[in-house]
Amino acid sequence: MHRLPFYTHTFVLRIGLVLLAANFLWGQAGPPGGSVNDLLIYDAQKVWAATDAGVFESSDGGQTWRPRSEGLPASPVTSITGRPAQLFVSLDGAGVWRSRNGEAWVEINDGVGDPAALEIENAPDNPEVLFVATRNNGVLYSNNSGDGWIRAGSGLVIGPYVDIAFTPGSPQHMYAVNSNGGLFESTDGGQNWTLPVAVNVSFRRVRFNPHAPNEVWLATGSGLLRRTAAGQQFQAIAPLNGVSILDFLVDADDPNLFYAATRDSGLIRSLDGGTNWELAGLDLPVSFMLTMERLPSAPPTLLAGLSGTGVFRSADQGVSWSQTSQGMTGANVLALAADPTQAGVVYAAVEGGGLYKTSTAGDSWVESRTGFELNRASSIAVDPAEPTVLYAGSVNPLNTSSGLIARSLDGGANWETTLSGRPIYSIAVHPTDKATVYFASDGGSAFNPFSGLFQTRDRGLSFSEVIDINAFTYGVAVRTVAVDPTNPRNIYAGTNGLFLTSADEAGRFSALQTPPVGSIAVDPNDSRRVFFGTVASTAGNGLIARSTDTGKTFTTQTSGLPDADLLSFSSLVIDKRDGAIYAAGANAVYKSVDGGDSWQEANSGLENVTVRRLAVDGVTAGTVYAATVDAGVYRTTDSGATWTPTGTAALTITAEGVVGAADFLGGGVAPGEIISIFGDGIGPGTGVQATLDSQTGGLPLSLAGVRVLFNGEPAPLFYVSATQINCQAPYEIAGKSVARVQVEFGDGRTQEALIPVRTSKPGIFRAVLNQNGSVNTADNPAKAGDVVVIFATGQGVTNPPAVTGQPGPGAEPFPRPTLPVKVTIDGREAVQFYAGAAPGFVGLMQVNLRIPQATASGARTVELTVGDESGSQSALLYVAP
Repeated sequence: MHRLPFYTHTFVLRIGLVLLAANFLWGQAGPPGGSVNDLLIYDAQKVWAATDAGVFESSDGGQTWRPRSEGLPASPVTSITGRPAQLFVSLDGAGVWRSRNGEAWVEINDGVGDPAALEIENAPDNPEVLFVATRNNGVLYSNNSGDGWIRAGSGLVIGPYVDIAFTPGSPQHMYAVNSNGGLFESTDGGQNWTLPVAVNVSFRRVRFNPHAPNEVWLATGSGLLRRTAAGQQFQAIAPLNGVSILDFLVDADDPNLFYAATRDSGLIRSLDGGTNWELAGLDLPVSFMLTMERLPSAPPTLLAGLSGTGVFRSADQGVSWSQTSQGMTGANVLALAADPTQAGVVYAAVEGGGLYKTSTAGDSWVESRTGFELNRASSIAVDPAEPTVLYAGSVNPLNTSSGLIARSLDGGANWETTLSGRPIYSIAVHPTDKATVYFASDGGSAFNPFSGLFQTRDRGLSFSEVIDINAFTYGVAVRTVAVDPTNPRNIYAGTNGLFLTSADEAGRFSALQTPPVGSIAVDPNDSRRVFFGTVASTAGNGLIARSTDTGKTFTTQTSGLPDADLLSFSSLVIDKRDGAIYAAGANAVYKSVDGGDSWQEANSGLENVTVRRLAVDGVTAGTVYAATVDAGVYRTTDSGATWTPTGTAALTITAEGVVGAADFLGGGVAPGEIISIFGDGIGPGTGVQATLDSQTGGLPLSLAGVRVLFNGEPAPLFYVSATQINCQAPYEIAGKSVARVQVEFGDGRTQEALIPVRTSKPGIFRAVLNQNGSVNTADNPAKAGDVVVIFATGQGVTNPPAVTGQPGPGAEPFPRPTLPVKVTIDGREAVQFYAGAAPGFVGLMQVNLRIPQATASGARTVELTVGDESGSQSALLYVAP
């Protein structure tokens, strides 16, 4: 028997990794979420979401999302309508826009006359007919897909219109909701309007009963109204009188099942046609439900868009919900803090009650909700002496003169509320005394008893007000507080008109009259240097001031800062490694490298983003994080030269992204196959290649914080990056019909991708060795009759059984496929001398074969069949004349 020697195959592995490795691309900003204003359901899989951060598309029934906002300006998208081939959106601040397939958006505002577009609706019987509701210019009409607009019919009043709806099955019968002036009705396609309901309440949404299309429901700020037939009066649903309703839905299957999203009580539902109501969705965050829809799927599935926290999904009639905002990147980040002792550990609080943590510098985020009841966390602080201890403060969005204080003793995994009633805007932890923490409270008035500076000396179990004998702090509304990190006797606080300084741990304070103080930073390398930033007010625009005598006197530092209207500085931080100072302004981030003498923009990548808070990485020099309004968290790793979104909003894979590594073909996976998984945020930004473990001799099951799970069990890894992973499918999936595949990275985990298991799925790598061991190329071809080596994967189970993650042995017995193997070259079967495990490689099959004598010269196609499955590579083998 003629057999080629077994080569070390270093060349083959290198080629394989070059073929498989993908360029790293930044995804969207994390954490996931955002305010979802409207959902457009096309079918059970295709869903579109209009959010404050743009448009997002889902192809899996709202489980994962991708941004589709190319060309849209940075204004909240209030509504979306149309069909995938032609979509329309309304923007509060930028009018109406159109897109073909969501690829790129163009402005269509000719005749709109008001940039505050609040709702847009497509006529059900004519895709070119549109109606748009505006805040200041009434309802407008277009009959040419938005190329031109005119005022819609007669009978409407000018005012803020918030909803437009067509009666199902009656395209000429429509309604327009004026939030202040009532419900207007048209029976002739919008040419003429009447006013069937005009009461002194806030109108919000029109809904229809799918079981009785003429039954109209109206969600208002003080209850729910129903009309059972045209021409009749609307009647109030008595149990909901006085309840502020944001949206309403009648179940498509059960005519007695109603859902109502309320402003103050979350989601409620009725099982008996509206007579009795009960709380539902108790696991939803404390956040307004702005919209809800039902997918045309089985089992029945509800989608809800929430304020600040994205999309949630329920498959049990609204009883329980899960967040499905992966890829949705509109989180409004209210507070930010970095662990001062660990690189890449950052905490972010988002609107709607979510607290997220990353241990990977933002490459992935995980949410913590256990005990975290802060609807609008305005501040987070990490104890520098014991960084597993965290504090968070909130301001109640419904009553800004109240709030909560919460703490965590385990790095944010679990939380407990320690104080209720005080609105907390800033927290400072004593750098050495772990029990002492300071809280800045602004109750909206200097005379509110909940305003002031408070402290705890027992880690938040009890609190006392810091009272200065000169009465500077008593009754003062305090917005920010800071402790000197090197001399903690120095305490600083800022109010709406004072800068307060204490040199005896808040025993006594002195005060300087200033504009409203929004941020304070103490130089960690020189405690004499203190900075504060002010916010714009009637006294003028914001400024940055510096003290070189521990706050006794200040000078204004404005060189390089713009003289812009409403310029405010909401955050100041200092990197102790290089002394660089960063300031978050209303329009940009600014940086000083000379102690505040001069400033320059450090805003590349943040041009269309508003930054609210900054945090310096605790260990890595030059790394700073930025909390943004409706764009998640950004990061710079080059001292502010460039900013990028923090990895991806969520780890995301799909079944279509799980493919064979040799040919990138999907459709299933074979036991032992080398595969590639493509996704978003599934690994580190810079790719990492595995090496064989020195102790086990096999591939690692975890690499750079990444694990791939098949039915819950880890798979061996070749290579990991943010968008691609190469791994081996475990042989243990043999005999299964489906493999449940998930990726873990850092603190996050993807949803499961269900992949069919096939007995074999042969794929040929584009690497061939000639008889002399050289690489087969067009310039170095083989001859007909020569013996060559091809390499493949997906051969399935072997005899003797190959071991998952272990290289093929270097001597007999070699694992060979249990299924028959056949190789053809341009349709002619080739004689095989060996088909089995490639020694020294995991999951790789080597086939030694003779090129048939009748093979023509040139680039030839090779086909490999294992059992009943085949795979081929065209132009794989070069044959000499």
